[in-house]
Amino acid sequence: MNKSKTIPTDIAEIIDACPYGIITVDSTSLVNYANSAFTKVTGIEVDSIINTPNHTMWQTLLKHYSVDGNMKTYIGGVLTLRARDSAKVVRLSCQLPKQSNTKQILYFQDITAESEVDNMKSEFLYSATHELRNPIAIIFGFSELLLNTEFNRDASIDILETIHEQAKELNHLTNELLDIARIESRKGKDFSLSEEAIENILLTVRKEWAGRVEEERIILTMPTQIPSVFIDKDKIKQAISNIMSNACKYSPESSVVSIEVILDKVTSDSMVGITIRDEGFGMSTEDLDHIFERFWRSDRFRNLPGTGLGMSIVKEIIEYHQGLIEIDSAVNQGTTVTLWLPVYIDLASIM
Repeated sequence: MNKSKTIPTDIAEIIDACPYGIITVDSTSLVNYANSAFTKVTGIEVDSIINTPNHTMWQTLLKHYSVDGNMKTYIGGVLTLRARDSAKVVRLSCQLPKQSNTKQILYFQDITAESEVDNMKSEFLYSATHELRNPIAIIFGFSELLLNTEFNRDASIDILETIHEQAKELNHLTNELLDIARIESRKGKDFSLSEEAIENILLTVRKEWAGRVEEERIILTMPTQIPSVFIDKDKIKQAISNIMSNACKYSPESSVVSIEVILDKVTSDSMVGITIRDEGFGMSTEDLDHIFERFWRSDRFRNLPGTGLGMSIVKEIIEYHQGLIEIDSAVNQGTTVTLWLPVYIDLASIM
């Protein structure tokens, strides 16, 4: 509830509905008003600061928050407050009204979500830069070696193959970075949804992967009748291919990777499942906890090529389709990934 000695009731009610926490300090440096949003934003009860001196209000505030910025210059500017016992972040701005009995007006805005996004962007840029640096350094070093040293043909070919492999890895990483950036920045605007037949997509996926590994490794099982789905077929094909890449990479070369369409009794009226199962090295509980984190890779597989972006792209694609991802895995017992996609419903036929 707001507290006020100087603000008319009708005006106070309007200010009280504001999503920002608001405090006013009068000409005698007493806190004479605080709206109820102040408590919602900061977690500090209005009663603990109302009718107290300005410096006492700050003492109360600093018990709960640390400050980013210069306290001496915050008036007329902005400070960032970080909660001492939680992840909450609050932006504080101060205005000095002219020709008024109010000395200061303080605005408190909860920017926790905004701060988390900024942190994620910073971490993403740091990780991306780190991952890009490695292949670039190898390409630069080996190409410089070729320019400054004479090698016989076999040695030159070995170096060129290394440069080629790193350039291919760099190209793959760049494409995956662009995929994530495009999905996030366009918020699905480049998705083209339509009624599609799952079987056609899976037959294409099987053909492609049978050309990359031994054909006998890829087994496709589908029921005779499969409901159509409402998807962007290219994006879903990309998601399936990312999972297939993991299934083949993290399992023995002679093992089987199976693709199966599931019509679950509970969800078949609204969802179709695509299950990809391998007989590979599997994942630990810790691996599963981090599976969708960008650039994260298990220490067990650092020797294998990869960017750590594949499953995060799968997650972005499936979530946009309002689908679900289920993963079942254990160390040395293989991994099963199921993508659940919404069944196409012709609204015109039921209206």
